[in-house]
Amino acid sequence: DNQKFKLWRNGVEKIIKHGLDGDDYNTFESVQPLDFLDDIGIENLEQSVDYPKKLKDYETALKLIIQKHQILGIEGQRDKGGEVENKMNKKEVMAFLSEKIDELFKLDKLPPDNIEFPTWCKEIEIFLYKSFGKDSVEYETFKEAGIILGIVEDKYTEYRKAIKSRETALFAIALAHEKLEGEKPLGLKDIAELPVYLFDNMKLHPSIVEASRSCFVADNHREAILNAFIGLIDHIKELTGLDLDGDDLMNKVFSLTYDKERRKITKYPIIRINDLKNSNDRNEQQGFMFLCKGAAGAIRNPKAHKLVTQSNPFHTLEYLAFASLLRRRIDESKLVKSDKEER
Repeated sequence: DNQKFKLWRNGVEKIIKHGLDGDDYNTFESVQPLDFLDDIGIENLEQSVDYPKKLKDYETALKLIIQKHQILGIEGQRDKGGEVENKMNKKEVMAFLSEKIDELFKLDKLPPDNIEFPTWCKEIEIFLYKSFGKDSVEYETFKEAGIILGIVEDKYTEYRKAIKSRETALFAIALAHEKLEGEKPLGLKDIAELPVYLFDNMKLHPSIVEASRSCFVADNHREAILNAFIGLIDHIKELTGLDLDGDDLMNKVFSLTYDKERRKITKYPIIRINDLKNSNDRNEQQGFMFLCKGAAGAIRNPKAHKLVTQSNPFHTLEYLAFASLLRRRIDESKLVKSDKEER
């Protein structure tokens, strides 16, 4: 009954608007703007392809609101006000974070428009808010992870990106608290402390630390990434003495040619990341070449040739970890100036 749906929505909206807080009202209103019904036309509502989805969205919104007040224990309180006292200790925090990390495997298997993932996110946000306060680095880190920048892709890819972003934040928070001693109350001093702590404890390649740390600490994340990958590519040029760049450089340095009929390599790579004894070794060599091509084309070039916004420190750490991995593998590789067959 479409008229009943319209009355139901308007009634719920009034109750939330006048009985709960602004966040709850925004949660409910985010499903659709007020002119949703007028745009569709009440007589066509039941036939709309969006109708079942919107019902599901309203259900999700209401469940999130209910769960929030159940966890916080403040039913119908309009303005919470004040700071939340931090009473959590290391054992309690780590137990909760471990439980939530374990749940990620099941969430990753679900279709994108499920209710479990937003409920999981909200439960963690409320836990961190209640434990550390709204201005804490823990709460800000996890909440900011819900903001996904970049090109919007299909809903399945976007869902996986959302899970990965939240997972990275959760691991970062857990890692920051693993080394805390005793049962002391937790809480970092400011929002910059956790990312810098992680940078200093990731054991990145010394060249990456030297090239990127000062920019990272200053929140210049674009420059931190750019410096790391420029340094990596310059290092490849210096090792090989080649005046090339991009795909041309990576093809010359890492590619190989294998003659299937003669069952032998006829052109060897200049930088060899393994002994090239079998097909698995050759595939790994080729794969590493494509990783380096991607580093130049998909990471260094966009950040060097246009103004790219990069504000998430945890995404930056993932870029730097990738640059560090490539540099270490090159350090462990064999350098041969000639690409001719070995004697």
